[in-house]
Amino acid sequence: MEENRAENQTPRRQHTQHPTHQAHKKKKSGTAKTVIGTILAIGLTTCLMFFAIFMVYVHTSLDLNVDISAYTLKQSSTVYYQDKTSGEWVELTKLHGVENRTLVSIDEIPQHVRDALISIEDERFESHHGVDWKSTAKAILGKLTGTSTRGGSTITQQVVKNMTGDNEVTIKRKVTEIFRALRLEKNYSKDEILETYLNLVYFGNGCNGIEAAAEGYFGKTVGELSIAEAASIVGITQFPYKYDPSRGDWYREQNKERQLTVLYKMHELGKISDEEYEQAKAEPLVFTWDADFVPSANVASRADSASNTTYDSYFVERMFNDIVADMVEQKGYEAEVAKTMLYTGGYSIYCTIDPEIQAIVESVYADRSNLDYTSAKGELLQSGATIIDNSTGDIVAVAGRVGEREGRCASVRLGDQAAERLRACAGGGRDHACERDRRLSSADDERQRVACERL
Repeated sequence: MEENRAENQTPRRQHTQHPTHQAHKKKKSGTAKTVIGTILAIGLTTCLMFFAIFMVYVHTSLDLNVDISAYTLKQSSTVYYQDKTSGEWVELTKLHGVENRTLVSIDEIPQHVRDALISIEDERFESHHGVDWKSTAKAILGKLTGTSTRGGSTITQQVVKNMTGDNEVTIKRKVTEIFRALRLEKNYSKDEILETYLNLVYFGNGCNGIEAAAEGYFGKTVGELSIAEAASIVGITQFPYKYDPSRGDWYREQNKERQLTVLYKMHELGKISDEEYEQAKAEPLVFTWDADFVPSANVASRADSASNTTYDSYFVERMFNDIVADMVEQKGYEAEVAKTMLYTGGYSIYCTIDPEIQAIVESVYADRSNLDYTSAKGELLQSGATIIDNSTGDIVAVAGRVGEREGRCASVRLGDQAAERLRACAGGGRDHACERDRRLSSADDERQRVACERL
């Protein structure tokens, strides 16, 4: 019976897919892949086309060239006088307009000054090619999320921005800056870019460039700066208004905090040792306006001129105006152009002043009781004095206001003490010459001109 039951039992139907159904499924899958692949291909092609168009636009419509060698920094002109004892030419003062700057080469800038800047401003400066893409991505993400306002600009990008003066907050400006930075790195070495940056940027307190900052803050050349002083100055560049210690006690505290941040980064990146780090943190900062400040021997005369805010001698004023007049007459410049050139051209001017005698004459004019300001009719008159070295004919001191004036000038009556001091300095070799008429003839005017090297 079991065998009959097994025979009579209907066999189970096996479920097998029809060949036509399998082919349809494969076709459907292949079609989806084709569509997706086509969309991706179109998208990629479109992106490449837009990128190509963008690159053509960048290279044809944007000016990407930034020529460091053709860029002229506004550099202060320097006035020198000859020391009577040594015969050497010594700096008397600087002539500068809005920007006070002294250029230095990269070889004059110590490694720890460079390291301080790189550590705090652009730690991957030595490895990137003008743009730090990692920092740029972080900056973009930070701005989108509101977690950071840091720009992510490299030292190279900052050089571009400072040289071009382009500060617009636009996508076009940022894109142009990036491509200019990439181009700049192809055309110039890292040392050339770093040198340009350190001579170019503003360090607060009226100081443009690292040399002016070293002299203005610490009375030293950049080559004499310690690690602590370098960190203090370099830290100012991010926010000159806030970190300029000359502005007051609060700002000095902010500068100290910033300096410690710079030192920490230098230590973290291995630019300074543990011992150098601890010593720099503990080193007291003595600025040029502090009571215990002593300038370095190399810039003692510069520091004296900078710290003596009342020093604006008649001699320098007269000399400046004479040079401007000569540039107008001999070179055909406009007066304002000539003045701008003197303030920003970085000229070296050698003059005949004797600072000791000039100081005495200045003190005489500072004491109005030594001067006769009235005529016999009781009219107010203006006075002037010129001290000439009889042995050379050089003008060694000038006093009284300059420029053409109406009327005659009164003779200068020196007090007994002042006259005695002049005689002692002159040693019989110099005379006191009163300018009796400010409207000198051309011959007299030429004789009275300051003997300095004309530009």
